Amino acid sequence: MATLALISLGLLLLVALEQCVAVLVFMRYCRQRSVPATDGVLPNVLVVLPVRGADDTLADCIGGLARQDYANYRVRIVLDSDVDPGRQVVDDVLADLPDLPIEVVELVEPHARCSLKCSAVYQVTENLGDCEVVALLDTDVVPHANWLRELIAPLADEQVGATTGNRWYLPQQGQWGSLVRYCWNAAAVATMYFWGMPWGGTLAIKRKVLDGTDLRERWLRAGCEDVPLVAVLKKLRLQVHFVPSLLMVDRNECAMRACLRFLDRQLLWTRLYYPACWWICNIWQVAIALSMVVLLFCALAGLATGQWLLLAYGALGIGICVTTSLLMVRWMEHDLLPQGKGPAMRWPLKTWCAVALTSLLIVRVIWISLWTREIKWRGIDYKISGPWDVQLVEYRPYSAAPPAAEAEQSGALV
Repeated sequence: MATLALISLGLLLLVALEQCVAVLVFMRYCRQRSVPATDGVLPNVLVVLPVRGADDTLADCIGGLARQDYANYRVRIVLDSDVDPGRQVVDDVLADLPDLPIEVVELVEPHARCSLKCSAVYQVTENLGDCEVVALLDTDVVPHANWLRELIAPLADEQVGATTGNRWYLPQQGQWGSLVRYCWNAAAVATMYFWGMPWGGTLAIKRKVLDGTDLRERWLRAGCEDVPLVAVLKKLRLQVHFVPSLLMVDRNECAMRACLRFLDRQLLWTRLYYPACWWICNIWQVAIALSMVVLLFCALAGLATGQWLLLAYGALGIGICVTTSLLMVRWMEHDLLPQGKGPAMRWPLKTWCAVALTSLLIVRVIWISLWTREIKWRGIDYKISGPWDVQLVEYRPYSAAPPAAEAEQSGALV
């Protein structure tokens, strides 16, 4: 048992070292602050905002879009239906903000072979006019005045085909589901940067990528709009550029059940549309979780039998791994978030436990994402037979969704 404990301890020490190096490289990149695009090089941009439901942040999201320091942009808000509860919010905000380049349309045809969000994005990108860039935004994102300038600036590089930000959850109440989602997402931010994975909540795509590829046709058969972009850009030998200043704060809370449904969906999309990332990252995660279980068992066995060295191995391995993870998250949060936005760790012991819990729960999420064939997203059931075989079981306007689905707070349309 002592040998097994030493092997597990060595693996977790290696994990701690890997985390430090990865975060160091990521933070070094993030310190190269992007410069917003100047007035002389502002392309025409179409901003797409799909709306299904009246999120708490919807009014602020639209208000942020209206206050962009950008001359050549217009917005298309896609309402899920004419009875969507988000309509009243949209109408109220636009009534107070007249003469804005904002067009409100309804989803004409919810396609049966893709998600509702993909249907919305496909519909509004059918007629782009003189648009040179398409930017996607989620309703749980509140864009600051330079959001669009910062998102567009890296596209001046001919090797960049898309730019993206990412989300950062800041739980305010300390629910277990919120803390687990917070810990998982903090690790996902760096992972997505290293793997060049875009986030649809803040994403800009060059017009030539849409015109010169089958991306829009892929959206008609896909479950999500962002991860399928990876393969398309690789064919064009173009890059996804992560913009550190567009790490968008999300203060929504969620219960553990909603958190797990959110994580199931995120890992499912990765498995379907970026399998190399899914396999490599998750094999590593399973090894970490197994090592933690072994060391926990060794620590308990050592405590029960008086084998203090065995207890020390277990406690040391788990303590170093979890504490290192927590410190790396605190570092990222302190340096990357705008002043006054963080930190979120008001519950140090509970957050420490949440890091350990996340490492164990991720095995359950990996297993579910490997075998799942059905998901529920925003009150809609989907059958998933493959990456390009997504079936919308039955369309319902959001107001007709079950109350539990409407109440689910798992990152809006993410």
